[in-house]
Amino acid sequence: MAEKLSVVYALVMVIGVLGAGGDLLLYAWAQSRANWQLAAGLLVWVLSLLAFAFLLRYSNRSLSVVFVMVAALHTLIVLGWDLYIQFRRPSGWEVLGMLLALAGVATIEISHALKGEEH
Repeated sequence: MAEKLSVVYALVMVIGVLGAGGDLLLYAWAQSRANWQLAAGLLVWVLSLLAFAFLLRYSNRSLSVVFVMVAALHTLIVLGWDLYIQFRRPSGWEVLGMLLALAGVATIEISHALKGEEH
C-alpha cells in the first residue's frame, strides 16, 4: 500500500495527542488516585497503540523513524501542559533532550528530502 505524506503526519498527530493525553491522565491518577483517570488513561493509551500499529502497517518508514516523530510531538504536548497548565519549568538537561529529539526528526526529514524519497 502506497503511503501519503498527509496520512502519515495525520496519524503521527493523532498518536502524539492520544499518547500525551494518556500520559496526562495517568499522571493525574498517580496524583489523585481517582480510578476513572486510571481507566481513561489506559483506554487512551490502548487507542494510541492501535493507531501506532496502523501507522507502522500503512507507512513505508522504519519503526525508529516513526517512533522519533511520535515521541517528538508527544514531548511538545507534555511540555506545553507543564508550562501553561502546571506552570512548571523543565531543567536545562530536559530542554537539551527535547531539542535533540526535535533535531533528530528534522535530520530524518531532511535526509529523505535530499534522497528525493517520496513519503
